[in-house]
Amino acid sequence: MVRNWRFWGILMVLGWLGFVLSGCVAGLPFGANLMVHPGETIQEVINQASPGFIIYVPPGTYPGNVTIDKDGITLKGEGTPKIEGDLIVTGDNVTLDGLEITGNLETVPGSFKNLTLINTIIWGVTLNITLSCDAVVNPDEAIQDAIDAAAAGDIVCVAPGTYREAIIVNKSLTLKGASKPIIDCSDRATLGLAKTDGCIEVTADNVIIQGFKLIGYDPTGESWSDQKSSSYYATIKVTNGADGLKVKDNEFMAPPGGKAAVALLVDDDSDNVEFSSNTVTNFLQGVAGHKSVDNLLVEDNEFIIPIAENTSLDHDQAIGYGVQLWHGNNLQVINNTFTGSWNTVTGDYEDPDALCNHYAVSTFTTYFASAFGWPDIVGDIHIRDNEMTNLYLGVGSFAGGGEIEDNEIHDNLIGIQLGQVSGTWATAPTAGLSITGNDIENNKRGIWAQSFEPDGIAAHFNNIVGNTEYGVINEDPENDVFDATNNWWGDASGPYHPDTNPDGTGDAVSDNVNFTPWLTEPVP
Repeated sequence: MVRNWRFWGILMVLGWLGFVLSGCVAGLPFGANLMVHPGETIQEVINQASPGFIIYVPPGTYPGNVTIDKDGITLKGEGTPKIEGDLIVTGDNVTLDGLEITGNLETVPGSFKNLTLINTIIWGVTLNITLSCDAVVNPDEAIQDAIDAAAAGDIVCVAPGTYREAIIVNKSLTLKGASKPIIDCSDRATLGLAKTDGCIEVTADNVIIQGFKLIGYDPTGESWSDQKSSSYYATIKVTNGADGLKVKDNEFMAPPGGKAAVALLVDDDSDNVEFSSNTVTNFLQGVAGHKSVDNLLVEDNEFIIPIAENTSLDHDQAIGYGVQLWHGNNLQVINNTFTGSWNTVTGDYEDPDALCNHYAVSTFTTYFASAFGWPDIVGDIHIRDNEMTNLYLGVGSFAGGGEIEDNEIHDNLIGIQLGQVSGTWATAPTAGLSITGNDIENNKRGIWAQSFEPDGIAAHFNNIVGNTEYGVINEDPENDVFDATNNWWGDASGPYHPDTNPDGTGDAVSDNVNFTPWLTEPVP
């Protein structure tokens, strides 16, 4: 009897195990639920699968298109099996791991969310990426066609490849590159673009452009007036009062061996534009904002700024800058690096009638309001946590308020210029600006106050060190005193002034600079 009970007990356990294991096939690699057997197609096995299944795909070549219309499916390849056809995905949370697809990625008849590609070759590129797309532009297709077919709110994904086309984004959508596809804007004549057109022109609100390499147009063969104008040859242009554009995670590049014109032009009345986490290399104008551009944010970018010169005029001129705003409120420039080309110049830009727009950031709000009758606004700026080097000028301000705070401004001709007085160029004051916590070092002139309203403008708690001509020079035509108290000047003896502090061995200051008290050790 005991033996019989043991026998039946063993049978019961085996039956229970068979029930538990009935949902999978023992011995499949990678914990797979199903596998593609010899003589089967991948599509036949997908058709048998339930949502969430892992399908093991052995080495080999599998002809024909594959449609994945179930959520959570994983195709796990071994030895990089090759699918000779198109991949059509309409299920969400699909994963392809270790395969090669020789055809295109399609979304017909619907969209997908969270397609994860792991060591998977598609479009000839090995990708490790997660995509959510309402439409996919393959390398033999046009981006504009996908935009035209899209609905507002769609995500249009663009496959790796090179696209030579002019693009108009006239609806709210996301244009997203997979593995940095190239949009080549360098041949504007072939693209049929006038000089005022953007290669990518945005006319709708709330557009996102993300994850591309963008090749700009080299304007150096154009007239000098066209070269130095921010109105011409833009790579991306937001116009028609469109708001909410986000340009992020892109690489802006000049044609090989050349320079490029404008990376992003924000035209009149376009607000809430963000330019973030981009690299901008050899563009003469990085981000340019025109009239009544409010809430422009430039953050976490790298600008490598070339310089173009015209030394054939009576007075030399040069162009090459990171951010320029003609007129607007709440400009924010945060945590960028700006590296210029000042060491390569040949012209004389200390001539007061020369023009040298080679700077990291400059704003002109008070000038355009006074000279052209544009709206009289505050024009506040917020410039924080940037590095600016090898430029004619770090920051130029015709602003009515804000702060320049916690920046590293070094090895330029001029660190910060406040306002300007010129018989040839823009003349206007700056006002209400706090200059705090900056390292202003190893420039020729640290702070140059040319024209300012004294109420609310001051420089405190900065390290102003190693500036070879002046730490602070004040040339305000009204002889207003510039408040530069509580700064570190490079020595505990304070700044040098021949009359008021002749024993100071720190950076020199001019007349009409209040520097007492000063700090006796550097600002941490």
